[in-house]
Amino acid sequence: RNTGCDRGRAGRHTPMRRHAPLTYIVVAAAAVAALYLHTLHFTFYWDDFDDLRPWTWRALASTFHGHYQPWAREGIYFYRPLTSVYLAAATWWGGLDTTRLHVLPLVVLTLGATLAGRVARRITDDDRTGLLATLVFVVHPLTASAIGPWIANQYQGLLVIAATSALLAWERQ
Repeated sequence: RNTGCDRGRAGRHTPMRRHAPLTYIVVAAAAVAALYLHTLHFTFYWDDFDDLRPWTWRALASTFHGHYQPWAREGIYFYRPLTSVYLAAATWWGGLDTTRLHVLPLVVLTLGATLAGRVARRITDDDRTGLLATLVFVVHPLTASAIGPWIANQYQGLLVIAATSALLAWERQ
């Protein structure tokens, strides 16, 4: 349980630093920028063409009790309503501007890394471990394919944000 104190090297309790959450965001954003900022100039890729399209309210509502892509091919079924809302919002905000649409995955990655680091910090009660977890989340090789810069491949990143947010909210109770 988080007591609001860190143990110093000599075992003394010292007050938690109030700037720590901002530090996690800055570290995550710097790492994401260093590794992925060049992706803002990427074009559309593979399933971006399937996922980025105008959404009607009816099609978006149908994803909460059916497939996340109402227009999908038969035999492929996924229940991902959060992804559908994200894709509809991304298409509304970015249209078909690839630079604007590539900003969103970097924001998702930064937020996911920040929250993962905060969970690690809460578990270990150590800022260094939390910041290391933030960096590992961004630089891990699987991040590039699972979350990374891909426009339509954000369901894992959204899941990380939802799960880590839930853990942090639950831990505060």
